[in-house]
Amino acid sequence: LNAVSVLLWEAMKHFLHSGYEVFDFAGAGWEGEDYGPGKFKSQFGGNLTNYGRYRKIYSPWKMWIAESGYKFLRNVLA
Repeated sequence: LNAVSVLLWEAMKHFLHSGYEVFDFAGAGWEGEDYGPGKFKSQFGGNLTNYGRYRKIYSPWKMWIAESGYKFLRNVLA
């Protein structure tokens, strides 16, 4: 077991005993994307919900530069 798993498990137990019924992991990445935190969160079971995502792009060329740079760095660092 790693520390993050134990911490989340203890948090879920605490909130369950406090009367809460829903624990929100706050996102699991973009649909269809291989995303490590999403895999980690899925190990706890539960229901996957998707209420949609919205992205407002104010400057398409800056967005293209940012996405291209990010994709490049991910490949270099991976």
